[in-house]
Amino acid sequence: MKARLPVFFEARLRKRLRENDRAAFETVVKSRYAAVYRQLYFLTGGDESRAADLTQETFVAAWQSLPSFDGRSAIGTWLHTIAVRVWYRAV
Repeated sequence: MKARLPVFFEARLRKRLRENDRAAFETVVKSRYAAVYRQLYFLTGGDESRAADLTQETFVAAWQSLPSFDGRSAIGTWLHTIAVRVWYRAV
């Protein structure tokens, strides 16, 4: 099951992320952590430890990239792209 946020909530959350709102980012981590982990678990061939490490790296990279986040894409799409880049750099 995908972790989807209601459209109105996601739009408000994207706006808050563009304003570098730490609480909004914490909400994103809580709501999307499992989905990012599952994606990386698959990409690492089922390596739980590596998937957990890369998930953490993904959220660090997401936090660092907030100034360039323009909010046009869905939060899940943005995180998916970051996770794939983090994984690709690790292989």
